[in-house]
Amino acid sequence: RQRSFCRFLCPVGGFLSLYSMSSTMAVRPRSSAVCQSCRDKSCIAGSAQGWGCPWLIHPGRLERNNACGLCLECFKTCSRGNMSVFLRPPFSERRLEEWDEAFKAFLMLALAVAYSAVYQGPWGWLKAAANVAEVTEWRFFGLYAAGLWVFALAIVPGLYVGASWLGRALAGASADVSLRAAALAGASSLVPLGLLAWIAFSVPLVLANGSYVLTVASDPFGWGWNLFGSADVGWSPLVPHWGQWLQAGLILFGQAAGLKAGWNETRGLYGTDHQAVSGYAPTAALVTVTTVVLLALYAG
Repeated sequence: RQRSFCRFLCPVGGFLSLYSMSSTMAVRPRSSAVCQSCRDKSCIAGSAQGWGCPWLIHPGRLERNNACGLCLECFKTCSRGNMSVFLRPPFSERRLEEWDEAFKAFLMLALAVAYSAVYQGPWGWLKAAANVAEVTEWRFFGLYAAGLWVFALAIVPGLYVGASWLGRALAGASADVSLRAAALAGASSLVPLGLLAWIAFSVPLVLANGSYVLTVASDPFGWGWNLFGSADVGWSPLVPHWGQWLQAGLILFGQAAGLKAGWNETRGLYGTDHQAVSGYAPTAALVTVTTVVLLALYAG
């Protein structure tokens, strides 16, 4: 009812919502004045042309991507033809509005680090502990799962919230800037960094299995077709020696975009740039440490 699972419980919806902030596309009204003068509000209530917004939001007031499912139902129902898709630069949205969004940013970055260590790190014992389906060492898997939960739900959030607390103290603005506001501003750094970390994590998978695309394109159903003459192409990894360089470049780009986002959000909180530098410095240092850890995992 009321899409309670999709909106509040679904983990896939959670990370899609978070990383949609970085999207180069956005559904928005062409003119807010047209939406304000509209009386039928068919984008919400629905009409003969389509359903009211399935995500239970007001499309005419959209300013952020986080709650929009990009279903385009409002395109069909809007009686004024006022809804459109706009292109914009990546990472255009920076503001996190609530603690739940900040914790999604903490969680997704923590899991990117953890899974990179498990799947691409050199520690065989860690791989064995995580691979309970084949190794069946339930005791070690329990320790691994408990460690992962503590790392993702306590250590990483604690470090970043602690960095925001320290920044407020260094800036001398503890009474003027709440810990919540400082933490949300700092967590905006983790949206670009987390997204690029997951892309970097996927690079070896794509390079190792990319040649299968040619085979499947010619015989998509496994029925013996050879539409493009590539059904019999043998498996061969694609430029595997580029993997570490691609991963390092993606991580450094994520760090740069994250630092820019966090700085812009933090600067808006404090009265002077000097205070903003002091307030953001601990978080920027922690972002840099996280970047170094990821670089060590991918290209060390």
